[in-house]
Amino acid sequence: SKPIDSDNFLQLARENLSIEGLELCFANNIFSDDFLPFFASTKDFMLSDLEDAISSDEYEIIWAARGGYGSANLAVKLIDAKPVANKTLIGFSDITALHSLFNNIYKLPTIHADVVSNFIRKKLEFSKYLKPILEGANLDYNLSSLNKLDYDIKAESITGGNLTVLCSLIGTKLSPELKDKILFIEDVNEPGYKIHRNLMHLKNAGILDQAKAIIFGDFTESDNFKDIAINDFVNNEINIPCYSLDGAGHGQENKPIIFGSNSKIENSILKIQNPFKYKI
Repeated sequence: SKPIDSDNFLQLARENLSIEGLELCFANNIFSDDFLPFFASTKDFMLSDLEDAISSDEYEIIWAARGGYGSANLAVKLIDAKPVANKTLIGFSDITALHSLFNNIYKLPTIHADVVSNFIRKKLEFSKYLKPILEGANLDYNLSSLNKLDYDIKAESITGGNLTVLCSLIGTKLSPELKDKILFIEDVNEPGYKIHRNLMHLKNAGILDQAKAIIFGDFTESDNFKDIAINDFVNNEINIPCYSLDGAGHGQENKPIIFGSNSKIENSILKIQNPFKYKI
């Protein structure tokens, strides 16, 4: 989405991942000058490169280089694109719009996890962070209940992503679809009143009417009103189970979450069935 301020990013990324046996191929025009400084490339280049990644049989996994702003502008133009085979999307934050495209339109599972730039910056190990998931490991995460509605839940899947981006999709063809699903949300650099406003927007738009539960990830770099805002919403505005999951979002730790696959909550443990069977 946004450019990366590093001349050697591409080289570092390729070298770091090749050590672990992963071949990283970048789109031809991934960083091309644009008159809008918050885009990594021109909108036409980004659209054609992403469409090629989706429709080509040369690539199995699409991993976002970074978030920021821009993926929603691409996603709405790719609703009629047809993946030639199962494609696995990896990313988070602004990439939320592409998760919606893959989960709701293409009916493909995705992985909500760090983008490539974060992977390099945090010095993560692919073999520990993503490889087990791509090879089929199921996910179990301990949750903390935020309201009194703590009971076991079976859901079609878990979906969601960045709260601000999700709200921006309401009214479009990529509007969140939460029937029989668990909603996961996180955000960064948003004060408490904006978090509350966005949560109320989801409620008032009817998005939460058929959701099974909500899991709140990290809301990093917020203010002293963050917890008050969330607690008011989960206890006074809705009537479904709400939980928190620490270490999922924009912090140093960002637990990977599989979207679009069978999920359940048992004894305050989120259990996600893994649909992936890559041999890496």
